[in-house]
Amino acid sequence: MNQDRLKELLYYCPKTGQFKHLRGRQRVDAGTISSRGYVQLWLDGKRYSAHRVVFLYLYGEWPIGPIDHINNTRHDNREVNLRVVTGSQNQQNKRIGKNNSSGHKGISWDKSRAKWCAAIYVESKCKHLGRYKEIADAVAAYRAAAAQYHTHNPLAQT
Repeated sequence: MNQDRLKELLYYCPKTGQFKHLRGRQRVDAGTISSRGYVQLWLDGKRYSAHRVVFLYLYGEWPIGPIDHINNTRHDNREVNLRVVTGSQNQQNKRIGKNNSSGHKGISWDKSRAKWCAAIYVESKCKHLGRYKEIADAVAAYRAAAAQYHTHNPLAQT
């Protein structure tokens, strides 16, 4: 798939993130939402992830790295909500896991010490930030570390 062929088949609206099939004068919604919440497009008999197709449509090239949905809404393919990131940056923008009992990213309860434990992942390595009596202190430690280590430098192709 290249940009010219893509533009023969689809119209993309950067403000809404929607793709439309071009069939004569009619524009018909394109894409279906997968079981994982991403919009999938079938083009010339092949399945594509819409968030990756956006970059081909706009810039004429496939993105080199992972695409991050900034607001964590997997079907929101507006141009302002997408950025090319490294694998590590993509992991940093993950939602809080379903089994997280603290309600805060990077915070867990250390039962043996009866304290809140704060930790952060930096380039796939866990960095221990300390144990705290108060959850607010653990959250503050995580936020400070995130501000230091998780600077998002979008690698968007323009």
